[in-house]
Amino acid sequence: MMGSKADRSNLEYLVGIDIGTTSVKAALYDTNGQCYAQAIKELGLHYPKPGWVEQNPRDFYPFACQLVQQLLLEANINPKWVLAITI
Repeated sequence: MMGSKADRSNLEYLVGIDIGTTSVKAALYDTNGQCYAQAIKELGLHYPKPGWVEQNPRDFYPFACQLVQQLLLEANINPKWVLAITI
């Protein structure tokens, strides 16, 4: 269950980021474990030859930044309230 949009200025938050094979996922939690927002962005896979699959690692950082921004906007959270971001 996602947290409500009531006043949250007295809470502190954590962001988790998972960079996987096909996507980058992120979630925003308070320090009690309540989830306030989740987001996902698909990674492009490239097939340069038969049997080969490649990713562009330069996509990882900007995608993660976009997702964190999306989480904070969606949950109406001030970035100053985030204690840590884990990858």
